[in-house]
Formats: sequence, C-alpha cells, structure tokens
Amino acid sequence: MKTSENPLTITLNYRNNLNVDLENLVYLQADSNYTRLYLQDGSRKVSAKTLKHFYAQLLDHGFLRIHRSLVINPQYIKHLNTYNHCVELTNGLHLSISRRKRKVFRMTKEEV
Repeated sequence: MKTSENPLTITLNYRNNLNVDLENLVYLQADSNYTRLYLQDGSRKVSAKTLKHFYAQLLDHGFLRIHRSLVINPQYIKHLNTYNHCVELTNGLHLSISRRKRKVFRMTKEEV
C-alpha cells in the first residue's frame, strides 16, 4: 500500500479509490488477514490488508502499536492508565497495552 498523493491519507482500495484521512483515523485493529479501521465519526472500514501492512505506512506519522492487534493514533489518547495498563481514547474506549509494549509505549508517550 502506498500513501495517496496527499501524504495525510492512506489508500484502502485502489480499485474503488477509497482513501482515509489520517487525522480522522482513531485506531486500527487486526482481524486475521483483515484490518478494521475505526474513524473519528464512529464509522469503520475493513480492508483485506494486514495490520503489519498499514503499520509500516503509519509509523512515520506517529501511530503507536500498543498490542499485536492494535495500532492507535496518539492524537486521540485521552488518558494513560498505568495501573490497569490501558489507554483511554477521546471516544471513551479503553484499549489494553500488551506487556511487551508497555515500556516502549511509556517512553514514547513521555517524548510526546
């Protein structure tokens, strides 16, 4: 997958010319060989690409992998709960951080 002409969008489907603005992308969730993309307006898109495929493109834009099945946009982090090891997003959703990602996530969050 390549980013489209606008560097702040990603292309989900070349055939239908389906693009998603990165600023509207809240988080991505792996579902086997599919990826579910959750948007700010509450809608979601499904792509037949793996999470690894998207994460390679989103890493340069500051997205964080907090679990093997979750990538989040740091713009939408409301609160980091270190006791329960989870992140609260601005939409009220709580996502857990894996044990292996906690230390890296804390260091990354402190830099931001």
